[in-house]
Amino acid sequence: MAYSKSQIDRIGNLLVCITNKLGGNTPKTKLLKLIYIIEEEAIKKGGSQFTELNYLYMPMGPVATFINTQIDKKKKPIISFINVRKECSSILISPKKAFDDSEFSDFDIELIDNVLSVYGNMNGKELIEYTHREGSPWKKLNDQYQGSPPSDKRTLDLLTLLDDENVNPNLRKIAKEESSFLTYLRN
Repeated sequence: MAYSKSQIDRIGNLLVCITNKLGGNTPKTKLLKLIYIIEEEAIKKGGSQFTELNYLYMPMGPVATFINTQIDKKKKPIISFINVRKECSSILISPKKAFDDSEFSDFDIELIDNVLSVYGNMNGKELIEYTHREGSPWKKLNDQYQGSPPSDKRTLDLLTLLDDENVNPNLRKIAKEESSFLTYLRN
């Protein structure tokens, strides 16, 4: 999927925000998992994704392949927002730019802060375990295929998060109607 400049700016600024708030030198796995958790929370609290990234089923949990590839290959445009360095067996990410809060609403900032306050002190292994929890989109797909799904079925359906009992029923209805409408428009 190709992303617009505004989407890239939002994604890049999210990377800057997270790594800045965590003090820089954030391990890549931890960063990728925190971005995914922010997506989950955005859907459950706001009815739509935070970044519009696609997430694939991978053995260690959901991965936004766009960000992962950009980091691994040190590619633009994402690399213009962050520094990437390898230290021993870890890939560490730090902000390259100052955080621009005009990219985000007050709701967005509060959502990021809440996720980082709850999950920001966890290490990569703990975050992987969290993304594998019962009822998560990753776990549902894993259970459906009794292990890793075929390569053409690895995209996670994050809208299944709307079925969570803690999601406001009105939000669930509106978000599902919007999703159906957008699917109709694409076909």
